[in-house]
Amino acid sequence: MIRILYLHGFLSRPSGKKALLLEDSLKAETMRVPVIPFQAMDCIERRIKTMGDNVCLVGHSLGGFYATILSQKLNIPAVLLNPSVFPSASPILEQGGIMKGFDVVPSGWGISDAITELKSLESQAIEINKPQNILVLVQTGDELADHKKTIKYYTDSEYITINGGNHRFENLNEWLPEICLFFNQHYKKKS
Repeated sequence: MIRILYLHGFLSRPSGKKALLLEDSLKAETMRVPVIPFQAMDCIERRIKTMGDNVCLVGHSLGGFYATILSQKLNIPAVLLNPSVFPSASPILEQGGIMKGFDVVPSGWGISDAITELKSLESQAIEINKPQNILVLVQTGDELADHKKTIKYYTDSEYITINGGNHRFENLNEWLPEICLFFNQHYKKKS
């Protein structure tokens, strides 16, 4: 049986529309991804290791960045929805006061700390050495990333460019069959 773990984006909620759709349609699990990048990676990896065999990841935005690293490290398949390629340069981080209201962030920890940790993680994600583990779904209307740069980064992986949309990744329900097909094909090849 395939087990899917959904990783939401930066400052998103595990109870958002994509999470609920994936839970209802594909029986995916959603975890609350910590705001602090190093903590997020540790928590996600621990969760994957408790899920058993045939684990697959679906990651959106920053969750797609984390899924990229873990897909390569743990040799598991991942579907990325408008993934962040170099999150330390995200325009979201330039917004003042973005971390306010997050009680899970230690006192004195801020955006500069997030950027430092993200840059460190980016150095781990520079090379995709198992491109067959990744399917990228990217919408051309993503206002936070240039879809051409995203495709260039994942050039050896399977990808689908979708006209329109936005960073939230519109109409995910239309792409559920592609996601299932990718995961099923991946595990058929392994058996």
